Order: sequence, then C-alpha cells, then structure tokens
Amino acid sequence: MGCCALGWIAIQWEQAWRIVPVVSGYGKSALPTSRSFSITRLPGGMRIRLTLKPGQRGTKRLVARYGERLVCVRYRYDEERKRRYKTVELIVDEVEWEPRAQRIPGDRVVGVRVGYEEEELRGRVKRAGGRWNRRRRVWELQYGLVVELGLEGRMVADEGIQG
Repeated sequence: MGCCALGWIAIQWEQAWRIVPVVSGYGKSALPTSRSFSITRLPGGMRIRLTLKPGQRGTKRLVARYGERLVCVRYRYDEERKRRYKTVELIVDEVEWEPRAQRIPGDRVVGVRVGYEEEELRGRVKRAGGRWNRRRRVWELQYGLVVELGLEGRMVADEGIQG
C-alpha cells in the first residue's frame, strides 16, 4: 500500500474486475469517475446485501459526519472471514463538466429538410448523393456529407437525433 492508501477494493467496471486503492483525504482517487460501475459480488466470497441512500434508516450518524458528500452506505459481508463491513461512498471532488455532444457515425443516413423553392441547395444535396424519401418528406444523406454541406441545423429528428 502507498502512504495514503487505506486498503484495496475490487470493483467491476466496463465488464472487467479491477483492484484499486482506497485513498484517504480529498486527493485524486484511482476509482473510476463514472458511476456506471457496479459491485455485487466481490472475489473471495464478499457480497453486498444492502445499499442505503443518505437519510434512510441506518445512515443518520454518517449523514451527520459527512453531510452532502455522502452518496451511499453499503453493508458488505465476507463469508470466508465471517465479517460484516459498513462502507461509505463519498464525493471527494467536484468540477464543472460539459457532456460530449452526441456523436453520429459519418456513414449513418440522416434526414435533412430542404424547401422546395431552394433549388440550388437541393441540387447540392442531390450531387452529394442525397435521395428523396417521399414517406418522410426529407432528403436522406450520410451524416458526414451533411456536415460537409453545413446542413446540421436542418437535420430532422430521427431515432433520438435532434435537428
């Protein structure tokens, strides 16, 4: 263990088990920043039977101690050692963050609105390989070509993509 590591914990993150140090204080931790990882059964027979949110019965003293930094309390049971562990998840750092814009593959076909009177633009879309979809009443074109033509603002909502 390093000078500030309190111990080690196994976590499952992105379909793989990883062993990471549990670090004290507000410094950077080796734990993944994503909350998408889950711990259900740890190697060696340790299980999580209960996860409590702040304010639930059994968290009162921990809420008083950690306040807004407390994310959850977990009870872990080690069948081999016949021990129960109470662990806490804390917020140790907070910074502003901007989510990435939704990425669309360049070869994905998307719908683009072009007015009937916009003959020049309609010609550019046709020359780029666009096809008219009569049912949807839009021009369909690969997203990479839509970007090249500067038509992202004319994209039509389709399967979660906003235009």
